Amino acid sequence: MPTPFVAPEFKKSSFNCPQCGAFAQQHWFVAWKAQEGAGGSFSPIPEVYTSVCAHCNRHTLWYLPPQRPVPRHLKDTQPEVAQRIEESNKARMIFPLVAQGPLPSADLPEDIRQDFLEGRSIAPQSPRGASALLRLCIQKLCRHLGEPGKDLNADIGALVRRGRVLTPGQKEQIAKRDAPEEPRRNSP
Repeated sequence: MPTPFVAPEFKKSSFNCPQCGAFAQQHWFVAWKAQEGAGGSFSPIPEVYTSVCAHCNRHTLWYLPPQRPVPRHLKDTQPEVAQRIEESNKARMIFPLVAQGPLPSADLPEDIRQDFLEGRSIAPQSPRGASALLRLCIQKLCRHLGEPGKDLNADIGALVRRGRVLTPGQKEQIAKRDAPEEPRRNSP
């Protein structure tokens, strides 16, 4: 069973390194810059952090913007504005600008695979664009599995009814059914 992908996250102790792909421990530091004409001295860059992968020793750089407090009244009166402020306060990886997320399944049809990889590659810069591409992948996959591909909810419902898509409960039942039986011990 493959190890699940753990996306890079600010100050998380371990994740899949965007440089080497290994699930590895990350060591976090504030980034430093050389001072101009200061004879080799350095000063911290307070908004920039680096994580170093314990597997490949390569760095990722993260930007933590100056924090803007969310006024309490906005949470009640304009929750979407409050949410945008909270999102703008989150740290984001600025290097490397690489695709994040798991690779597509090997048995995914090639045209769908290309859309999946494109969505994966733009996710750090455009999460909504990536979401639109991944939704398109699901629509195309529904068509590939024999559904019309017009109404995504109806197509998924039909696939579940036909047993082409399994619900979590169905997966558990199959796992129990297919699990090897425990050897029976002979009584002395």
